[in-house]
Amino acid sequence: MTTTEDEALYLYYLTAPEYFGALEVRRVDGADRLLAHRHADLVALLGIVAIDEFCGPEAERRLSDLGWVSQRALRHERVIEDGFRRGPVLPAGFGTLFSSIEAVERFIEQNRRTAVDFLGAVRGQEEWGIKALLERPAAKKWLSTQMASAAVEEIPASPGLRYVQARRAEAMAEKQLARWLLESCEAIALSLDEFATDRRQRKILDTAVAGDARELVLNLATLVPHDRLGALVSHIERVNAERSAQGLSFVLNGPWPPYSFCPPLAAPR
Repeated sequence: MTTTEDEALYLYYLTAPEYFGALEVRRVDGADRLLAHRHADLVALLGIVAIDEFCGPEAERRLSDLGWVSQRALRHERVIEDGFRRGPVLPAGFGTLFSSIEAVERFIEQNRRTAVDFLGAVRGQEEWGIKALLERPAAKKWLSTQMASAAVEEIPASPGLRYVQARRAEAMAEKQLARWLLESCEAIALSLDEFATDRRQRKILDTAVAGDARELVLNLATLVPHDRLGALVSHIERVNAERSAQGLSFVLNGPWPPYSFCPPLAAPR
C-alpha cells in the first residue's frame, strides 16, 4: 500500500490477526477508506487521510474548531468500537499519522511486546464507567439527622435542647460532608475490586450533570471480565438501594474498548 504525497496513513488501533480474519478493507460509517495491514503478529487498522487535515497552517485552524474535532473524534471512536466488537484492541491516540506502511511497521516493531501483552491482558474484558452522583441537600439532611440522633442518644434532652442540637447537627453536617463523601466513594471503589480486574480514576472536568440536579463527584473506569458483568450490575443496584437515602447514587455505563487502560507507546519515528 502506498500513499500519495498529499496523503498519510492514520492509525486507529492495533489488534491480533485472529480477531480480524481475512478481511482486508472495511467500511465504517464516516470512515470508508480503511486498510488492515498485518505485520508480524499484529494487525494495524489504518485510514487514508489528506495530510492537510492534520498538518500545516490550515490544520491548526481546524484543530481549534471544536465542531471539526468532535466530528473526527467520533469517527475515530466508531472505527475503534467496530473493531472492539470482534476482539481486544489497543486504541491509538487521535491523529496518529504515518507517512508510509514502512513507518507503520517500524512503529509496530517499537511497540510489539507492549501491544501483544496488552491485547492478551484485556482479552474477554470490557471497560465500564462508574459515576457517582451526589444530591447535596439530601446528603446534608441525612448526615445532620444521623448526628442529631447520636446526640439525643448520648444525653436525653428537652424539646428546646433537641432543637438546638438539630441546628448544631446541620452545621456539623456541612463541615463533615466532604470527608464523609470521600470515605464513602473510597469504600465503594474498593468494593469494585471483587468484580473488576483493574480500575482507574478519571478526571472530572465539570461536576454539573445535564438535566440533573445531582453533581458528579466520582468518575471511575473499570476493566470487567464478561463473566463478572452480571455480578457487578447487581452490586451497583445493591449499593444504590443502600445509599439512596444518603443522596448518593452510582451509574454504570459501557461497554467500551479499554481506552482508560492503554499502556504508553513509543512515538512514531
